[in-house]
Amino acid sequence: MNAAVDALICIILVTAAIAGVLTVEQSPPTRIDRADTVANTLTTTTTTVEHSPRLEFNNLADQAISPDRHHLTRRTHGTLAGLITHATISGTRTQKAQITRIDDMFRLRVRNAVRARTGGRVRVDARWIPYPGSPLFAHFSVGPRPLSDDVHTATVSIPVGVEPLAIDTHDQFQTLGTAVAARIIAVVIPPGPARVMMRDDEPEITLTRHRYAQLQSLTNASLAEPLAIEDTSEANERLTAALAPEITSDLRDRYETPAVAVEAVSVSTVEIVIRTWDHGGGS
Repeated sequence: MNAAVDALICIILVTAAIAGVLTVEQSPPTRIDRADTVANTLTTTTTTVEHSPRLEFNNLADQAISPDRHHLTRRTHGTLAGLITHATISGTRTQKAQITRIDDMFRLRVRNAVRARTGGRVRVDARWIPYPGSPLFAHFSVGPRPLSDDVHTATVSIPVGVEPLAIDTHDQFQTLGTAVAARIIAVVIPPGPARVMMRDDEPEITLTRHRYAQLQSLTNASLAEPLAIEDTSEANERLTAALAPEITSDLRDRYETPAVAVEAVSVSTVEIVIRTWDHGGGS
């Protein structure tokens, strides 16, 4: 694996772990026999997450920003599918390292909310894979694995906040690699929310600057100038420039042509696969 990709995927980002209560609109769980019914439930049932970020740090020096000094309460409203997507991206990793810190309690609450609406004979597998073989990926699951051969399947794709690639605009591996790298960076560190965090109160300012400092040191991108004026868009562009050659090389090695590679790229969505069955199933 190439150096810049290694640098990005081995980073231990400082993140806010989410601890809170998930509430689902009250109504009896739907009796579900087919996966398409579950898919409809996931994309139409709204939920509210009330959470208090708990800070996680990588070294003792960072603990000057103590969670005991900063009490934050936030509420997030969306669909079950949107919440599954959030839980998926929160677990972004590689084969060897976790990029973002997973909050097991948050994921457990998401699982409980989904199962409360879908029942016991449902398996939900969500995944974010920028392209097959990508060094960065994420996965999240709910429910037991089906043992029955009589399985109904449905798939929904949920946007992660970056534009999909246009097939007819990337006829060179270099431009394609840059586009994929830009989207990977934007998913890991969205520039808009990062800018808001840098203009907020502590501990968000320190957390966000620490993320950029980690990426700067590990990718050799120069971020001091844009971050001095809170220009997160420029900072992300510089990170993209550092990562793009490695993604380009990877795509060139894996695919015969840019057109074939573009069709394989799915960096802009989380795919949620729903399986249901009538009898059987295991954990």
